[in-house]
Amino acid sequence: MSQSTKLTGVSALTFVTALLLAASFFLHKSVLSLSFIVIAITGFQSILAFLGLGWALHRPGSAFYSIFVGDALLRLAGLGVVVYVLWATGAPFTSTLLLLGSAYFLFSVVQVPFFMKVR
Repeated sequence: MSQSTKLTGVSALTFVTALLLAASFFLHKSVLSLSFIVIAITGFQSILAFLGLGWALHRPGSAFYSIFVGDALLRLAGLGVVVYVLWATGAPFTSTLLLLGSAYFLFSVVQVPFFMKVR
C-alpha cells in the first residue's frame, strides 16, 4: 500500500471518528461520556488496524491474517468490556451498544475501498 493511500485512509478514518464524536453529543446525558470514550477508542483501534493491515498486505499471509484475526478478537473483547461497564454502572445498554456496532461497521466500510485499490 502506498504512503498516499495510507495517509488518505488514516485521514478518512480520523474524519469519521470526529464526525461520530460530534454526533455522540446528541445522545442522552446518561450515556454521553461512555459513548464518547467508546467512539474514541473504536476510532483509534480502527486506525491502528488499518495501518497494521496496510503494512502486512505484502508480507507473508500469516502476518496479514494474524493482524486481521487479532483485530477481530480485540473488537470482540472491546464489546465484552463495554457490556461489563454498562452492567456495572447500571447505564442503559441499547444506545451505547448500537453506537458501538454502528461505529465498527462504519469504520469497516470506510477501510474497504483503500484495500480495493491495492493490486
